[in-house]
Amino acid sequence: MARLASGSVVLNTDEDNAILGTVVCKYTQKILNEEEIIKEIEENERLESSKNNEVEEEFEEDETKDKYQDEYGIGDESSTKTTKKKIEYKKIENDSNLTGLPLTVDFRQSSSALGRIPMNYFRRDMYNSDQDVAFSRVIDRSIRPTVPENFPFKTQIVVNPSHEQLKHSSLDLVLAGTAIGKKGKGNNDYVIMVEMEGKEVEADKFVQCIQQGFDEIRITQGAIERLAKAVGHEKYKTSSTEFSPDLNEKVSVCEGAIEAILKEHSHNKSSRGEAIENIFQGWRLLMDRQPQTYSEPILRAAFAKITKKVHRNILLSTGFRIDGRKSDQFRPIKCKVDLYRKLHGSALFQRGQSQVLSTVTFDSPQAAFHPDAIAQLLGAQRKKSFMLHYEFPQFATNEIDGAYAGSNRREIGHGLLAEKALRHVIPEDFPYTIRLACQVLESNGSTSMASVCAGSMALFDSGVPLLANHVAGLALGLITEKSEDEGSNELKNEKGSDSHKNRFPNKYLLLTDLAGFEDFSGDMDFKIAGTSRGFTAMQMDLKICGIPLKVFREALKRGQSGIEHVLALMRAEIPEPRPEMKNSVPIIELMQLPAYKRPILFRSGAYNAKLIEAETGVKVSSEDDANIQLFAPNPESLNKAKLMIEKLMLEQQDEQYQFGAFYKAEIIRILEGGIHVSLKDGGRHIWIRNSDLSAAPGRKNAHSLGFEVGQKLTVQYFGRDQHTGQHRLTRKTLQMLDPPVQNLFSITEKHSLNEKSPNDKIQQETKG
Repeated sequence: MARLASGSVVLNTDEDNAILGTVVCKYTQKILNEEEIIKEIEENERLESSKNNEVEEEFEEDETKDKYQDEYGIGDESSTKTTKKKIEYKKIENDSNLTGLPLTVDFRQSSSALGRIPMNYFRRDMYNSDQDVAFSRVIDRSIRPTVPENFPFKTQIVVNPSHEQLKHSSLDLVLAGTAIGKKGKGNNDYVIMVEMEGKEVEADKFVQCIQQGFDEIRITQGAIERLAKAVGHEKYKTSSTEFSPDLNEKVSVCEGAIEAILKEHSHNKSSRGEAIENIFQGWRLLMDRQPQTYSEPILRAAFAKITKKVHRNILLSTGFRIDGRKSDQFRPIKCKVDLYRKLHGSALFQRGQSQVLSTVTFDSPQAAFHPDAIAQLLGAQRKKSFMLHYEFPQFATNEIDGAYAGSNRREIGHGLLAEKALRHVIPEDFPYTIRLACQVLESNGSTSMASVCAGSMALFDSGVPLLANHVAGLALGLITEKSEDEGSNELKNEKGSDSHKNRFPNKYLLLTDLAGFEDFSGDMDFKIAGTSRGFTAMQMDLKICGIPLKVFREALKRGQSGIEHVLALMRAEIPEPRPEMKNSVPIIELMQLPAYKRPILFRSGAYNAKLIEAETGVKVSSEDDANIQLFAPNPESLNKAKLMIEKLMLEQQDEQYQFGAFYKAEIIRILEGGIHVSLKDGGRHIWIRNSDLSAAPGRKNAHSLGFEVGQKLTVQYFGRDQHTGQHRLTRKTLQMLDPPVQNLFSITEKHSLNEKSPNDKIQQETKG
């Protein structure tokens, strides 16, 4: 199973669900000269010959082993079968890896897991859905904090599940963590990643869910530890992240200048960045004159590290931030709604130098997002009548980086997070499809939560009656004392439960309303959104290997108070939804139309309905058995469409017939299942099934009864079908009638009561 991968494992969660995880590590081979290549080959041959017996004995039961993979594992509930092979890699330092961990997580849901074939042109799984991207980011945030930053191999993790996610619950929580110690104590439970969506979940109930989640984490963690013990593969060796003592000493001369800039509270994002860049450029010119030279990526990495160190020391020692705020203070917040009257709804939310413009667009129910059948079965996507699209243009950070190529993973992830925060406060019976577009005009941290605030106000401005009185969001940060000074890997590489007990520093600082530079230097980005009644969405991203539950609870409490602060400012701008929608909002109106009249609009490929839309701009759709829906851009178009519909109904109005009366019908067409007849010349065709043609036993059809096109029949009328609205005619009742009945064949003809009975007439017609 995935034997060419660097590592793989199959986890069977139950009889029907399985997950395949694979890891691929790319490495850089050292460049060798001819003599070194020969020596390398000879050394490898010697090592292989000395280990052949051992390897063959270890894998004697595994005839399908592959020599090219590093390791793989297959596990199930009943047994564990493992194979392993160790390869030593020689590598060189890659300057591009100094800026962060080269890790990519790719979550894909396979249609073959459902036994289905994708219905695209190539009939193969082509691309990741937005939900796949969101899951990939969740897994990435769970794994990244546990891997050393100096891990030198480019790594890709592919997860291929077949199970369907839960759709209907008041809380959808994904929790990643490490549980150390006895169940219920919680003293050594560390939260690594949180992704949450909920219906205004109270803080106390949410903490209970977290604690219950750690009870389950202990079970899973135990299984993982047993699996790791069974495969017994040695971890990759990593070098220290520390730069050479010479480089550390030379970069330390910049500390004073950096500290002076960071303590100057009058700087904004742009001026501070320019000042720090000037310091770097001056130091780089100085380093170019030194005998030992370094590449610019290495110089930038060393300079970034000393900048982070200075910033963290300022925060921990003074408690004040680079813009002069205390740890629990917000940047200035400005709110404005109804910016453009032509729009259905609009709002601008600015927090410091983060600014988001949100616009609301209403459309017909047919404009809702409809995923394909396979995506629905996989649970990856579902029908959505509310969509939030997050846009982060390059000008938001004053950058130019090529042409715009559509939404990237970050934009998709931020948009889905903001959508989760607002989704459950939209009324389910709201008649319109809503698209909320949030465009970042200026970015200095937490633009996704600014999108939540702007989106909530824009929905109020459009007149959507939200189930809550506004939704607000903010981001929290964290600075710890030792994670940067003594190396961030200290919290990641410890072994054994005893070393985990006191691994989190005693001195730390929580930051409310995280700014961009603080996110750069800090250990946590914790986004929280909610209402005055509870939380609706969360996302936590850590750079250290977990935070204790105590610190997590403290962050939740800080987030709760921060949400209340932002909500008060939003209510001051727009306290409640607009009582009436704007004149520019389209009109939705239901029009009563019996089921039997629907074909007038929707037959022949809905020709008449499309004709009305082409001439008036009004979309006509079937709402239920008794109504059709008209979606009009304005009242004038609506009235014009209604007049066209009424005219069509009058032109094609059916003749009214008396229930139980007898009529003369002419056969127009004969088919296998029955016949089409007309009760008057040029009248509407009415269908009569074979079962209504004769009361005689056995299966009969028009041909066996001797009917021909153009023949006259006597039929009885029984009104309209309650489901289809079609006329109902039959001949069976006539064959069972003995007494004479009144003849209603023609209004102009005079008939006496002494005429022959309908049975006699039927016999004559049959004989004829």
